[in-house]
Amino acid sequence: MKLFRPFLTWATVLVATHVHAGYQYQADVDYTKVNAADTDVHATSMQLHWFVDPLQHGDEEPWAEAAFLQRSRNFSVALDHNSLQLDGRPSDANSWSLGTEYMSQGHNVYAAGNISMLNGDNSLAGQAAVGYFLAKNWLVKADVYHHNMAGQAAQTDYGVSTKVIVPVLGGDYVVFNAAVANFEQGAAHNLSADYYMRPWWSVGVALREAAPGWQQLGDATEIRSEYYLWNRLALRGAFARVDVGNETDNQYSVGASLRF
Repeated sequence: MKLFRPFLTWATVLVATHVHAGYQYQADVDYTKVNAADTDVHATSMQLHWFVDPLQHGDEEPWAEAAFLQRSRNFSVALDHNSLQLDGRPSDANSWSLGTEYMSQGHNVYAAGNISMLNGDNSLAGQAAVGYFLAKNWLVKADVYHHNMAGQAAQTDYGVSTKVIVPVLGGDYVVFNAAVANFEQGAAHNLSADYYMRPWWSVGVALREAAPGWQQLGDATEIRSEYYLWNRLALRGAFARVDVGNETDNQYSVGASLRF
């Protein structure tokens, strides 16, 4: 038994160090299926985040909101694949995205940008934002949306949004998000609330009012949940009812995140 004590001690220290050490990367994989009238839509997204400063998990805050609350500058790259089945005829499209967020604990200024490019096409879309932290847990910002789709006139639109994390019930949290955008085709609204009954477990609801004739899918009501199996691996799922034309169809989503 004495021969195993050094190994057991080393293994215990290794596990404890790995569990509590900071992380600088997060890999996300998400899959969504929509039964849209006579069309089945399958969307897969893979995204990698790099946090410039290592992040730490703390039970005094929601684990999924560590980057926001610790104001970590970050960069991201994403690949999206969309597969359509329209009357049995398949169609596929891939796009790349690059993004960044700038924020710091040394000041309250916020800035972000994202650009997406469609493979095999000249289409691109961009989004930028500038904002200000009114408190550690409260951000307000102005948003700019630019779309330059092949064969269509370029379009630039504007909006405002906010995010706030509210402690409740002596240890739980509610994360509120709200956004409004004024597109040429009409206004779009997004509202969501996620309740963290534990730092590693949330349930939430989201409401979307789409701009008429602009966004690919219409209004939606979603319920969702995310659960960390341990502090580096999270699983999530969502179900939504989405308006598609004159019909209301189902949307299913599952995903996972790994931090390292």
